[in-house]
Amino acid sequence: MKNYKKHHFVYKITNLINQKYYIGVHSTDNLDDGYMGSGTAIKNAIEKYGIENFKREIIEVVGSAEEKWLAEIKHVTLEVVRDENSYNMAPGGKNWIAAMKRENDPRFSEHQSRAGKLGAKSYLGSLTEEEKRNWHSAGGKKSAEKTIINKTGIHNPKVRERQKKAVSAAIKGTIELWHPDAPLTVTNRKSAGYVSGWSVRVKPGSDQHKKYSALGYVQR
Repeated sequence: MKNYKKHHFVYKITNLINQKYYIGVHSTDNLDDGYMGSGTAIKNAIEKYGIENFKREIIEVVGSAEEKWLAEIKHVTLEVVRDENSYNMAPGGKNWIAAMKRENDPRFSEHQSRAGKLGAKSYLGSLTEEEKRNWHSAGGKKSAEKTIINKTGIHNPKVRERQKKAVSAAIKGTIELWHPDAPLTVTNRKSAGYVSGWSVRVKPGSDQHKKYSALGYVQR
């Protein structure tokens, strides 16, 4: 696993030819590492115009990887995404967990220790019959008794009931806050149009509660 990076910041990349821009976040040990974004649109633009026609500037420095994703929410708003001069294609912060996993950030492991195991079990329990058949055809049927699927009790109603109780206990005492750009029609995770990341669960009065509230997250 990688060590914690030294620097965490929000950056802005500007196309010097047409002044279009891209805002992103980055963690690094070397401020001069030449990183120029990972978004599809900005990468295509750099390929088209040449990297020499782009400049990167740091617009906010933060103290940790987690703060980096929170800062992205503040800077990459829906208005930025809708701006015809922006290369950004989605509001910031909605996929920070996935991004932490992709960058192998140590904080992702901390998150997993709190909630990831429960999430993994819930995912296995949501497999369709076709997905289960595909799993079996890949060789799982032969050793089903020893696999994670049987260990987590997909076929055992008693185990599944314990899982439900464990999930309920994990969210007890928390409230759900909604991203300021989340459609008003989305009021719960089962709503049509719900996107992973539209909401977060926090304990009332906690530091996380204060951080997300300051970014415009509200309870519905």
